[in-house]
Amino acid sequence: MARKRVKPEQIIHVLREAEVKLAGGSTMPEACRALGSSGQTYYRWRREYGGMQVSQAKKLKDLESENARLKGPYKQPKWQGAGSMMVRASGSGHNTETMSGPYGC
Repeated sequence: MARKRVKPEQIIHVLREAEVKLAGGSTMPEACRALGSSGQTYYRWRREYGGMQVSQAKKLKDLESENARLKGPYKQPKWQGAGSMMVRASGSGHNTETMSGPYGC
């Protein structure tokens, strides 16, 4: 089954509704069923967004996207170190005379 994407603003609204239902004497499974989510989803959302206002959730979302944008240019696999640059600089990699290193490779 495909996952449904829920915006942080909607999550905060659902958490508030669940708190009202629980304060009214409803049990956790009943409240989750009424809101259309599972207990596990409720607890995950409460851990991540519990106690937040909508404006705080928007700021969090903006900061996360900016952080991902700033990290983008600096991502490179760990195997692309100085050794792989030397192989590309020497051409095909078969000429061991142009490569530096203790074993000529």
